[in-house]
Amino acid sequence: MDKDGITEYQGIALISMYIWGAIFITSAGAGRDAWLIVIIAAVASIPLLLTYGRIMRNFQGKDLYDIIEIVFGRVIGKIVIVVYTMFFLHLGSIIMRNFMEFSRVATLTNTPNVITGIVFGILSSYMVKAGVESFGRWAGIFFIGVTFVSIALGIFAIVQSTNKVGVLPIFYNGYKPVIVSTYSFIAFPIAEVMVFMTIFNSIKGEDYKYNIFVKGVLFALAVALIDIVGVNLLLLREENQDMFFPTFLAVRRMRIGDAVQRIETFISAELAILSFVEFCACVFATCKGVARIFNFEEYKYTTVSISILMVSIALILYESTLEMVEWNSEIWPHYSFPFQILMPITILIAGELKIRKGKLKNIDNKKEREQESLNK
Repeated sequence: MDKDGITEYQGIALISMYIWGAIFITSAGAGRDAWLIVIIAAVASIPLLLTYGRIMRNFQGKDLYDIIEIVFGRVIGKIVIVVYTMFFLHLGSIIMRNFMEFSRVATLTNTPNVITGIVFGILSSYMVKAGVESFGRWAGIFFIGVTFVSIALGIFAIVQSTNKVGVLPIFYNGYKPVIVSTYSFIAFPIAEVMVFMTIFNSIKGEDYKYNIFVKGVLFALAVALIDIVGVNLLLLREENQDMFFPTFLAVRRMRIGDAVQRIETFISAELAILSFVEFCACVFATCKGVARIFNFEEYKYTTVSISILMVSIALILYESTLEMVEWNSEIWPHYSFPFQILMPITILIAGELKIRKGKLKNIDNKKEREQESLNK
């Protein structure tokens, strides 16, 4: 078990920054109704987020892989752990490629993707080796600044817009796009925060705060809502769900004296920090999964190799930015459903049944006896 610990504030910071990293680089979809999608998705996702928190509270001190093995047993549990590890590996590669495409198209236009990947790989390896506690402290430090920049960006965008009712009427393109985009938005990025189930076993405090997922996501979406409204107003005449990186495009259209280029630099730096949080979370999850599969004593041994593998997969994942956007919006919501929704619900139900039947305590006692015998 990881002896590092993070506070509730740091946990909320990690969740919020993860959500922002996905939203600010991509789009919520459905054009002018994007703000409505965020509100509906926020409410609809609360039961799912409480499910994540309830699972962690039922098995305090255990991470996702421990819980899977307890609930499903060693054989089936090992198979599920392998599948989840592959899922987090793939997710990390997708996040890496998203940032690569953003850098190539919007900022570092002459920098090859491989260079961006190498830099991220080195930094993430260092962060994961430093441990969960360092990751949480780092996020807590940057959280205030990133929050300020995000809110300021949204306010500037709203002030600069010429049509303050540009987000109306609601259901501008009909009901179906809103419904489809709402589910897609829950799958990407809200439900992705389940990746933190692999590290939130180290939340400090005697009683695990199971609503930490709800707090983090709702705060992140409240701030993101300001930005999304501002982006929609600035890009009023275009359907911004068809644009690549709409937030960055909106920033380029702002006019604040001679500071336009500096604002672009701030936003680019912010998006790099947010993407780094996303990528590191997936590296943590994958390294812990690999350590559990091969019975390594320490997950940090695999950080460099896992980071290199994620970057390598990211480089060959898509042939174009368009293919990346289509995957995120059309395939990911269905592909991720078993991992982010179906399996957590199954784990919760199975765990609750074990607790009610009194089996959980016996399992924990058996594990403690086995550990004591190994120590002898």
